[in-house]
Amino acid sequence: MANNSQLRGTPVSATASGAGTAVVILNGVAGQTYHITDVSGSSAVPNGGGTWTILSGATGTTILWQGAGNVNEDFTAILMAPTGGTVSFYMNGTSLTYVNIAGYLL
Repeated sequence: MANNSQLRGTPVSATASGAGTAVVILNGVAGQTYHITDVSGSSAVPNGGGTWTILSGATGTTILWQGAGNVNEDFTAILMAPTGGTVSFYMNGTSLTYVNIAGYLL
């Protein structure tokens, strides 16, 4: 069953890769809120040697979620950024690193 974000929001997604670090940034939109539904990130190290953080807020300093190792998460409870806030997904790995983020903008 679709949630309110899926019924009313505009889909957003972004992907990035890098040699050791990958960063995705969804720029804030005045009066609108990002609802993050899915994230994935991996480093080429066999067991995922990376650390990752999803940040938000006007200055990108509010931690929404963080951890270590490879990640592939479909959120049951949607992560919500503050209204007008930017969302950033950073992963520091030890080799080729990928990050993906998806959700809706309302």
